[in-house]
Amino acid sequence: MSIQNINIKDVLIDDSRFSLKDYIFEFAPEQTCHINSFDAFGILDPIIVYKDDKRQIHLVDGIKRIQFAILNKERIIRATVLPETTPVTDLITLILCNKRYEIEFSTINKIQFIYFAGSLNAPETWILNSLCMPFELKTNRDFFRECERIYNLPKELKLFCHN
Repeated sequence: MSIQNINIKDVLIDDSRFSLKDYIFEFAPEQTCHINSFDAFGILDPIIVYKDDKRQIHLVDGIKRIQFAILNKERIIRATVLPETTPVTDLITLILCNKRYEIEFSTINKIQFIYFAGSLNAPETWILNSLCMPFELKTNRDFFRECERIYNLPKELKLFCHN
């Protein structure tokens, strides 16, 4: 793991394997605080990216920082680069730690995050013990099929459940 200056155009953002845009309902007001902070101090922390075996760079954490950099027409951004040998469970744990409030805000977000972890091929036993149990959700294998069915519900219905 190293901190490097990388070209923003080389970073997969929405197409990143680790993008939560299709899995978590986020809060819009939070962005204002970040933008005000970036305007005052700049981007203090590097984004976190993962370089896969095809040398593609996936954004893991720092969507607001990279959006701010793009908005300000910056080409280069500091990034902590995680190697392809990084276990997927470590990446999921990192995302959970950084997005815990949003993920735990609603049951639908928890369920969709579990589905997200499964989509990354995290081991089922790890998901059951490290995610389902702390989220106080079912801890059996049938629950994965329930999560998939819930994930595939219409977005409007899931948003209603979230609210």
